[in-house]
Formats: sequence, C-alpha cells, structure tokens
Amino acid sequence: MNKREKFLRIVQALSQKTIANGCTESEAMAAAQKLELLMQKYGLDLKKLETVDAVQECEESHIKYEKKLHPVFRAAAGIADFTDTKTWYYNYQHRIGLTYFGLPGDVRVAVHLTKIIAAAMDQEWGFFWAVNSGRTEVAANTARKAFMTGMAVRIAQRLRSMKTERQAQNNDCKAIVLRKADIVEAGMEALGYKFQKGRASGVGDLDSYIAGDLAGSRAPLNEGELEDASA
Repeated sequence: MNKREKFLRIVQALSQKTIANGCTESEAMAAAQKLELLMQKYGLDLKKLETVDAVQECEESHIKYEKKLHPVFRAAAGIADFTDTKTWYYNYQHRIGLTYFGLPGDVRVAVHLTKIIAAAMDQEWGFFWAVNSGRTEVAANTARKAFMTGMAVRIAQRLRSMKTERQAQNNDCKAIVLRKADIVEAGMEALGYKFQKGRASGVGDLDSYIAGDLAGSRAPLNEGELEDASA
C-alpha cells in the first residue's frame, strides 16, 4: 500500500466511524483537526507538487441529494478553502448536489468533512428544536433554515481560521497552498469550467440564526480526541 492509498483509507475510516457514532459539533471540529494533520502527514510536498500534471491528477467528486441541498452547502466554500479544493453546487434536470474539485486526497477529505459536518448540523438542530419547539411561534422549517445557516457560516469561518493558523506556523504550507491553487485552476481551465457566484439568501428567524452561530462556535477547536482511525 503506497502513501496515497493509506491516506485515503484512513480518511474513509475516520469519516465512517464519526458518522456511525452520531456526530456533535465538537466531534466534527475534532475530526477537522484530525483530517488537517493527515493532510500534512500524507499530502504531497512542494517538490512533488511541482511535477503534478493538473489535467491528469485533478478529480471531482459529487455528493448527491434527492430533493434539495443539505444546508451544509453554506459551509462548502469554507471546507473547500480548508482543503485546497474548489466547490460548487448544481441543480440541473432533477440532479441536485455538491461538487468538489482538486487533487484526489484533498477532494476525499473535503467530501468526508462535508458529511461529518452535515451529520453534526443535523444533530445540533435536533437538540435545539427539542428544547425550543414549544417556546416559539416560528415554523419549524423557518427556524431550521436559520439555525443551519448560522451554524454552517460559523463552521466555515472556523475552518478558515484553522487554515490561517496552519500557514502562520509553516512557511512551506503557504507555498504548497499557492501551488495547489495553480494546479486546481489549471485543471478547471483545461476542462472549461466557469461559474458565476450565486446570491446569498436572507437570515430568516434571527433568534434561530444566532443559536446556530453559537452551536458552530461554542466548542474549542482542541476539545476532544478521536480514536486513531488508522488503528
């Protein structure tokens, strides 16, 4: 088993273990930390990145949904930034989903992190609504949308902060990020991918949005340790 295969196996095991056990926001952020360490340990170094062929190496992966996007899509840009990938969502001819594009290891991390965060958002919303459903006149759908938006936005901000801290601690990290950005841009250009920015929707119920924001920020990033997925 080569370095890349081992990396992908560990990422898969970590994701499945976390989701199967139910995932809180704290566990989702602990998983992000674990994935960050794995990317640093098993990711391509700057020297190897210099020889990467963008057209041959880049891949895209889709997370498909049946009727509508999961609210985690509002955190997707932060996840993509954290993993050095590009992301977009699509709604075309009854096909709905999220796409990540980039180097294979980074794409797999982005996909698995998205699933972990989505599971955490569902669980945190369940906790919130179980307590507050009888205390508000706001409809469940309205409250859920606002809560999930607040939580997704806050988690995206935290992921970007984690990446900024990583870059500040390692000069090579900055060069690697820039090189990966060039590779991904070249890969997208070769495939003729061009996208327009979508419009952000309103907050909705402010109290629910604030509760979601708090749910996405209350756990320290260094809280908890996940069992080593490579075991």
